[in-house]
Amino acid sequence: MDKEILIKILEENLSPYNISPINASMYKSGEKIIYTNHVNGEEINITKTANKIIEEIINNKNQKNYVINAYIDEVSPICTIEDIKKCNNIIGSYSTSYKTSLEGRSANLSNGARLINNSVIYPGEILSTYEKLGPFTSENGYYEASAFYQGKVVDSIGGGACQVTSTLYNAVLMAELEIIERYPHSMIVSYVDLSRDATIAWFPEYQIRKKYQ
Repeated sequence: MDKEILIKILEENLSPYNISPINASMYKSGEKIIYTNHVNGEEINITKTANKIIEEIINNKNQKNYVINAYIDEVSPICTIEDIKKCNNIIGSYSTSYKTSLEGRSANLSNGARLINNSVIYPGEILSTYEKLGPFTSENGYYEASAFYQGKVVDSIGGGACQVTSTLYNAVLMAELEIIERYPHSMIVSYVDLSRDATIAWFPEYQIRKKYQ
């Protein structure tokens, strides 16, 4: 029997029965931190199951039908409840003010903060503010407000969301976490110091217009 072919057949037919583990999680409600327990997963041990099948076939002298139970391994999540309960200290924080912002911009900051609030980054993972905050559409809770575009101030859905990413960027710097990707604005912003901003942009209407001009 070709063991490699057997393993391939088992992977194709048994892999859908694997159950992914669920990491423990946490979120803040007021001043209280709420923890959620982890759940272990299950994974078919393909190699051990294949070896058992081959063994049974070789030893099946009477050529009778038989049932082989697949070997199942318990899979632990990346982050257990014991791990996440160690996350009980603030390691970096930063704040900016938007007292002078108009209603639409203020609403965009509030919505962006809501979308990224209580995010948990597990070891080895990367948090993308673009994925967390986007798309910048009215359906996603954003309003039209001022934004930078090619050296000009224009009205755009989601204008002002850069203050959310810039504030987070500074908090991450204070926490000494690794920054994978960051871009500055095309013009100076007032809510953080020079070189401490982190822009985020979504201008599909301008990109389309530019394409056909």
